[in-house]
Amino acid sequence: MKLQTNQNTIQRSSDFESTSYKIEATAKAFSILSDGLYSNKIKAVIRELSTNAYDAHVSAGCPDSPFRVQLPTKLEPVFVVRDFGTGLSYDDCFNLYTTYFGSNKTDSNDAVGCLGLGSKSPFAYTDSFMVESFFNGTRYVFNSYMNEGGSPEFALLHEEPTDEPNGMQISMNVESTDIWEFENEAKLVFQHFAVRPEINAELEYKSEEVKISGENWSVLKSRVGNHVIMGQISYPIDEMQFQNEETDDIWRALRQLSNLRLYMNIGDIDITPSRESISYTGRTKYNITCAINRIIESIGEKAKEDILDCDNLWSARCKAMEIFDAVGKIGDLADDVLFEIEFNGQKVFEDGSEFIKLKTDDDERLMIVRYDKSRWRETCSREDVYHIRAGKGYVFHQDKKSGSVARIRHLLREEGEGIVYLIPNDKLEQVTKCLGCEPTDITNVTTLPAPPKQVSKTTSSSSYVAGLDGLYKSKGEGYNEWRGATYNVGVKEEDAYYIIQSRGDMEIKGYNVGTRYIKSALTVLDSLGVDTSHLSEKLFFVTPSKAKTMKLEERDNWQDGLEYIQNQIKRQLVIMTNDLTLFHNSSTGKWSIGNEHIGRVATLQELHPLLNSRGDFYEFSKLFHPDYSVDKGVLSDLKEVAQRLKVWKDFADNLEENSSQPLDTDELYDSIVEKYPMLQFATGWMSDEQLQVIANYIDSMEV
Repeated sequence: MKLQTNQNTIQRSSDFESTSYKIEATAKAFSILSDGLYSNKIKAVIRELSTNAYDAHVSAGCPDSPFRVQLPTKLEPVFVVRDFGTGLSYDDCFNLYTTYFGSNKTDSNDAVGCLGLGSKSPFAYTDSFMVESFFNGTRYVFNSYMNEGGSPEFALLHEEPTDEPNGMQISMNVESTDIWEFENEAKLVFQHFAVRPEINAELEYKSEEVKISGENWSVLKSRVGNHVIMGQISYPIDEMQFQNEETDDIWRALRQLSNLRLYMNIGDIDITPSRESISYTGRTKYNITCAINRIIESIGEKAKEDILDCDNLWSARCKAMEIFDAVGKIGDLADDVLFEIEFNGQKVFEDGSEFIKLKTDDDERLMIVRYDKSRWRETCSREDVYHIRAGKGYVFHQDKKSGSVARIRHLLREEGEGIVYLIPNDKLEQVTKCLGCEPTDITNVTTLPAPPKQVSKTTSSSSYVAGLDGLYKSKGEGYNEWRGATYNVGVKEEDAYYIIQSRGDMEIKGYNVGTRYIKSALTVLDSLGVDTSHLSEKLFFVTPSKAKTMKLEERDNWQDGLEYIQNQIKRQLVIMTNDLTLFHNSSTGKWSIGNEHIGRVATLQELHPLLNSRGDFYEFSKLFHPDYSVDKGVLSDLKEVAQRLKVWKDFADNLEENSSQPLDTDELYDSIVEKYPMLQFATGWMSDEQLQVIANYIDSMEV
C-alpha cells in the first residue's frame, strides 16, 4: 500500500547548525514495534501473516489462488501460514525480512502491507518462530528469535534443494490454552477475504444478510456497527470523528445506519501502524465523507429507477419506503430526496410525510382499523386510524365481516409481529383513491387462512385421549415461536413425547419446575440450530394418573420428553464448552462498588479496547472481553434453561475443575479497586466520552 507522506519545503533565514532525529536499535524499540504495537496479539499474528500471504500471491500473479493455514490443534499445537508467491532469496531474507519498516510494497496499492512490520508480528505472541523460504529450487530454513538482551535475531538453520513451489512458510508454537482463541480469531480475520485460505478446520463464518447494496457498499440487516473493508480487512468506523460543523451530516448518517459496509480500495484510507484501526487524517475523513455522499446519491437514484417500474402511485410509495427504511433514511436523505421523487409527474409524498392521509373529496376523514402486534406481546392491539403508512404492514379489504379479525390476529401471531390495516367494504373505493391504486389492488381478508381450532371434537374411542395439552411450533418469516394448544391424541401415535406434570409443574430431582421452561428450552435449542421440528404437535403434558392410564412408560412409540430435552441441552453444553467457560468465568466474580455496578461485565468489555496500557486492569478486563463465537444472550439463555432443568450443576462443577481461568475473582477484583481508587466514583451508565476518560485515568495510573 502506498504511504501518504508530506513533502515540506523549508526556507532558512541563515545558516545554523542542525541534526536529524534517529531511532536507536534497542531492545525497548523492538519490543514496542513487535509486542506493544498490538492490543489483540493472536488476531494480529493471524491477520498480518495472512495478508502478507495474500500480497505474495498478488505479487506472483495468482491472487485467486488460496494460501494455506494450519490452525493449532491439541495433537499439533502449531500455527502455520504457507503462501505460494515468489518467495525470498537468501539475501532478501537476511536484509529485507529482518528490517523493521523495510518493505517492497510501499509503491503499490495492489498490496495490503507497506510498513515492514507484519512479518515481525509473531514476536507479539512468542519469542521464537520459524521462517522458511522456497526460492527457485532451494529451501532456506531460518529461526527468528529474541536473544538474551531482548533484541530479535535471525539465523540460518538449514539449506537444501527442493521441488516445492516458491513461497514462504511461517510457523510458531501455540499454548494449548490458546487453541480455541486462534480458531475464533481466524473466523473474524478471514470473514472478508475474497479468497479464503485452505484451512485444516471447518470454520463457521458469520452470515451477513444484506438489506440493500450498491457499488462498493452494502447495508446489513443486523446492527453490527459501521465498517470499512479495505484490503480484505475490516476496520470499525469511529462516528465521533465526524461530529463537527463540516461533517455533522456524515456523523448523523453513520449514527442512523450502524450496519454499513464500505468497500474501499487499498490506499483510500490511512490506518494505524498496528492495522487495528483507521487513522483519521484529513484525507481519510474526506474519502469516507465522499463515499457516504455517493451512497446517499446512489440510493436516491435507485429509488427513482425502481419507482418508474411501479404499476401505480401506491406501489411507488411502498417501493420508496422499502428502500429508505432499509437505510434508516440516513442524514437528510428523506427531506432531500424521498419527498422530491415523482411518479408520472406527481410527487410520491405530497405532504412531506410517508403517512397517507385518508380523506374524501369533501375533506372528510376516513376511519379504518389498524392492528398491531409486537414480538414481545402475545395479544394484538386495535386502533382506529385516519392514515396508512406506506410500505409498513399489510393492507386488506374487509370483504366479509365474519371471521376477518380472527384471520388477521392469526396472521400476526404466526409471524410474531407486524401491522395490518383493515379497510371496511363501504370505504374501499375512497381509501384506494387516496392511496393511489384501484380497489382490485387490495387483497381480500378472506384469502388469509382461518385460524386452526385448538380443541378437536371429543371422541368416544378408547384409542384416543381427549383434551391433552401439547406444544406446536408456529412459523413466521424469520421468526419461530413455541405455543400451547389442546389436542385429541391417539394412544398409538408414533414418535410421541410426554412430560409428566401436575398443576403446571414438573418434578425434577425433588424440585417443582414450571412447564413454561420447556418452551424456553426449545427456543434455545432452535437458536443454536438444533432441529426440533419433530417435536411440534408431538410433545404433550400429561398428569401422573393419565400417564398411568395410557401406560406410556410401557409403550415403545412414546418417549420421556423431559429426558429427551435434558439430553439435548447437555449435548449443547458439551459442544459449547469453550464459549460457556468464558461466559461462566465472566459472570462469577464480585461486580459491585457500593450499590452500583461499574464493574459489570458490559463496562469491562467497553473499557478493554480503549486501554493503551497493558497493566493489571487490562489483564483483568481481558477475562471479560472474549469475542464469543455465539451471542452472549444465547449463552445466558442456555445456562438458564440448563439450571432450570437441573442439568447445569454437574456441567458447571466440571467447568470449575478444568477451567484455565480463575473463577473466584473476589481477591483480584479487590486489588483492582485498591490500585485504581477513582473507579469507585464511576457508577451507573456511561457515555463513550466518559468511558474514554476512565480509560485515560487507568493508563495514567500505569505510567
